[in-house]
Amino acid sequence: KDLDLAALNPQTLGNAVSSGKLEAVGIVSVLTTDVAGYKGGEYWCRDPIKKVEDIRGHTIAINTRGSTPEAAARILLGRHGMEAGKDYQPVEMPFPASLPALESKRVDCAVLVAPWVNIVAKRPGVNKVFKIGDVFGETESTSWFGRPDWIKQNRAALVDFVEDHIRMRHWCLDPKTHGAAVALAAKIAKQSPEALSYLWTHDDNFHEPNGIISVARFQKNLDDLHKYGLITGTVDAKQHIDTSIAEDAKARVGIN
Repeated sequence: KDLDLAALNPQTLGNAVSSGKLEAVGIVSVLTTDVAGYKGGEYWCRDPIKKVEDIRGHTIAINTRGSTPEAAARILLGRHGMEAGKDYQPVEMPFPASLPALESKRVDCAVLVAPWVNIVAKRPGVNKVFKIGDVFGETESTSWFGRPDWIKQNRAALVDFVEDHIRMRHWCLDPKTHGAAVALAAKIAKQSPEALSYLWTHDDNFHEPNGIISVARFQKNLDDLHKYGLITGTVDAKQHIDTSIAEDAKARVGIN
């Protein structure tokens, strides 16, 4: 109970419920989604690695063990007869460190997300070998998780919170105000607007404008994780997802 809300992924829910036996997990709103046409996690490798089979015997940077990017790599490389620690060496490092490690040849491959996935595409001698979507398809990447008792006690405040978030998303995504949103983000991050121009575009993650989780997509993510042996049991997404908070917030905003 050190946290009230946390941005987590479907695998976290699957592990919490099927392995950790933590039935009291609730989800109120989606943050980012990996869908076609937008930037998700991609694995880039240095020459001469151009296809999955070429990764054998090389090092591959992952963000953390047990994450969706790591699971995608383990599954896809496993299909090609490769086992982590035996046929390739995974190395944990935070996303900001992965591109420098790739360019300095400390690793041979790395999972990259925006903005680094946009930067690497302009560099010579590197190749996109696969993406997380090649394994999992569309993914509800991160969502707001909380304890059901806390969510129930603070529902009114959560509707206010998600309402503000929806208004912010529409402001950021609107072409008329997108430049102002980027400028504000740049001021907060102490970076140039040019460096953050990818935000809230197709070069970024998809941000569902109204923050409403796709229960069907989340359920498929859980089912795939179980099928690939990454969670030990089946999980019913409907038992944990409360879309009514985002739906009530959207109704207040009064926009599509």
